[in-house]
Amino acid sequence: MKKWQMQLLAWVVILGGGAVCGLGTIVLTWLLGAGKLSVVFGLTGLLSWFAIYAGVGLTFVTEKDFRVVERLGTYHLTLRGGWHILCLPGLIDKFAPHGGEDGTFEQVIIEVTAADMGGEVVFLGGSSGTPEFKIVAQVIDSDRAEIEIPTTVTGTPTPDKITGAPSRGHDDPCYLFVYVVEDTPARIKSLAIEAVRRIIQGYNVDDAALKTGEISQKVLWDRTFLQALANIGVRLCPESGITLKRIALPESVKKDREGVLSAEKEALGHQAKGRGHALAILAIIDEAAKPVFAADGVTVVRKGRVVSWRAAEAIYRSQNVLDMLEKQPPATINMVAENTGGILLNIDPSNKK
Repeated sequence: MKKWQMQLLAWVVILGGGAVCGLGTIVLTWLLGAGKLSVVFGLTGLLSWFAIYAGVGLTFVTEKDFRVVERLGTYHLTLRGGWHILCLPGLIDKFAPHGGEDGTFEQVIIEVTAADMGGEVVFLGGSSGTPEFKIVAQVIDSDRAEIEIPTTVTGTPTPDKITGAPSRGHDDPCYLFVYVVEDTPARIKSLAIEAVRRIIQGYNVDDAALKTGEISQKVLWDRTFLQALANIGVRLCPESGITLKRIALPESVKKDREGVLSAEKEALGHQAKGRGHALAILAIIDEAAKPVFAADGVTVVRKGRVVSWRAAEAIYRSQNVLDMLEKQPPATINMVAENTGGILLNIDPSNKK
């Protein structure tokens, strides 16, 4: 059905319904003996029909929303912000379904998880991972809308424009959003996955994990991606159209990285422990080199002496053994003392006398 035929149908319904209600009321009341008052009743019936038509068909679309109207199952027009009157909604006119009950220019939010990607992405260097991101798209909010984009992501952008391609004789972006593909949100997701895969493969996995903002910006202004969206009446939200959240790594890669981190942590621990031992031995050497003074602080009781590293190390190890014995729970340790002819000695570490 052509557009003029749809408009003619609405006028036929309005005027035909008015004629039936007006003339029908006149005839009926005349037959009932109303006489000249039948004309008044006829006018009342006519006005009642107009009131019912307007009351039933009256609908309001908020400023940032749109509704696509189908007349007898065929696209008729797109309603934008404001009050509108439909032709016998439910019978002649109805709202086209498009991703839910309402359409909006404001946003279509789509979360893309690792499971949606259809397999891992192979990065530079051969590593693999799966990006997870969020899409915020908008239905283009004017006929023949042009989207201005920069031709360069960094530096001073040069303005450029793309325009959605007409489809089936229509270039209304809302028509494109509703009718060009069966499930527009799924198509948006598919186009975004393709764009992210293409761009992110130019990074190695570590750079990609660190440069999620840079990658998001490149996808946001990718001309091929934007043109494909415009062809279905959609553009990305300029502020947050694509947000790359993270790179999900395979379990095998995670385990390898955890192993490397664990080994590095262990090596650092040994390094710190060795440094602590060395500092303790140096402290013994320094302390031995200091003279010991009497209570008056002047008289030297014992002169300082030079202690070799080996001797200081032996003192340190002996002190460690004593500290370990002191920390043990109360118990009796049986041992044979050296150079005592095999005499059995009993040592009780808990006895500190």
